[in-house]
Amino acid sequence: MDLYDTQTLLHADMEDFLLCLYRQSKITEQTQINFLAGRMGIPARTAHEIAAKLQQLGLIRFGQYGTISWTKTGKEYAAALAKHREICYTVHG
Repeated sequence: MDLYDTQTLLHADMEDFLLCLYRQSKITEQTQINFLAGRMGIPARTAHEIAAKLQQLGLIRFGQYGTISWTKTGKEYAAALAKHREICYTVHG
């Protein structure tokens, strides 16, 4: 998945969700949806909707008990997104 492909651009809330999950995945392989919702300060329902969209795009796996894990593509995309955001933050401060 190309970060700059206009056919697959994600909404900012979807990117934020991926970045939050990416940071958490450095600690644990699977994360609960309610944990991410709380961490992001969004309602659990909103987190569920975002996770469902990201699963449709093939970026995450959203399990039966609210467990989220990565697909290979999703983890690669999130890593590239994190690097991109880091560069932009460094350049534009």
